Amino acid sequence: MEIWNKSWLYSFLRHYVDWCIRSCFHSLKVEGRENLPSDGIYILAPNHSNALMDALVVLQAEKRATAFGARADIFKKKKIARILTFLRIVPMARFRDGLDQVRKIDSVFDKVVECLENGVPFCVFVEGMHQASYEVQPAKGGIFAIAAKAAEKLDKPLYIIPAGICWSDFLHPGADCTLHYGKARRAEEYLSVQDKRERSRILTAQIQELVKEPQKRKYPAALRILASIPLLLSLLFCWPIELAALIINSKMKDKVWSNTVRFGCRLVLLPLLLIVAAAVSFCTLHWALAAAVCICTLFAPWLYSKSIHIYQ
Repeated sequence: MEIWNKSWLYSFLRHYVDWCIRSCFHSLKVEGRENLPSDGIYILAPNHSNALMDALVVLQAEKRATAFGARADIFKKKKIARILTFLRIVPMARFRDGLDQVRKIDSVFDKVVECLENGVPFCVFVEGMHQASYEVQPAKGGIFAIAAKAAEKLDKPLYIIPAGICWSDFLHPGADCTLHYGKARRAEEYLSVQDKRERSRILTAQIQELVKEPQKRKYPAALRILASIPLLLSLLFCWPIELAALIINSKMKDKVWSNTVRFGCRLVLLPLLLIVAAAVSFCTLHWALAAAVCICTLFAPWLYSKSIHIYQ
């Protein structure tokens, strides 16, 4: 399957994935949406401060599909490569991955161009690494190499859009997150700058303008006491998910993956929890009560994120 091809399975799963993404936040906002060209011929350049959650925030911000770049070394196994291709992820070769991977870089450019030609935006986390910080690291040159090759082959204007993903908390559940889209600029504006360091500095500065540390709101003690009721109620129905995330995160060396692990646990375990809740409740309770149990189980992770936010 080509990355840009429409897939009914992908479209169907997007609804559930988007639900799980939104359930991880207290609030999730998108600003500057009007800056996105309607034809999809653009490359997004956001900061990277919260592991996979950054990509998920970008993904849910638009109903259309979005392709992403990822390290080429995770594509080595064919089965994993098929899954990543299904998820519209393109392998990005680095010199540290070896010459064999670097030689394939032209095919990567071709895939990016195909995505853009078919109205699928391409997202590159230009820092090349994630870091739980509001300070944007210097943009790597990969995005400009991609833009240069893509601009040669496209018969339409290509844009680069700096973006800022702002988190109120990088590690704990129930964070506030805002995705800011900056002004769309023609790729030629960057490529015309001959000094590569200056080119990187310009894009980095544009992203940094969009990344601002949110002010944390202080809640009164009375509200914190009241919030304990929905918090405990939500945990009554989703404690297996939160316990699994807690155990896995306790063994993770890189704590920036905490929210990604929590999202993964919800994505995988919520359907299983719903099946168990439905099987037990419909066998032991009146159908109305059983239906209520299933609804409470479904919304419990969302309620947990809303209520735990007050205690951060």
